[in-house]
Amino acid sequence: MPEYPDIAVYVERLEALLRGHPLTGVRITGPLLLRTAEPPADVLNGKAVRRIERMGKRIVIGFDDLDDPSGLIPNEGYTDAGRG
Repeated sequence: MPEYPDIAVYVERLEALLRGHPLTGVRITGPLLLRTAEPPADVLNGKAVRRIERMGKRIVIGFDDLDDPSGLIPNEGYTDAGRG
């Protein structure tokens, strides 16, 4: 799990790259990466990224027109996400 300074840098960079752009797809590469299948990930396709923020040690990506305010929460602890 990344530490707070890393998360702050990730949020800042993701905000610059993604805000206002539509999501073109979600790829779930393993069962440990999915906490819920409701709603299905494909409902995010085409939704514009409206916010990226930190929630504890998690990154929350919020989208247009979603009833669920939590949005997409990538789990960096199980992936190499953010590592270059």
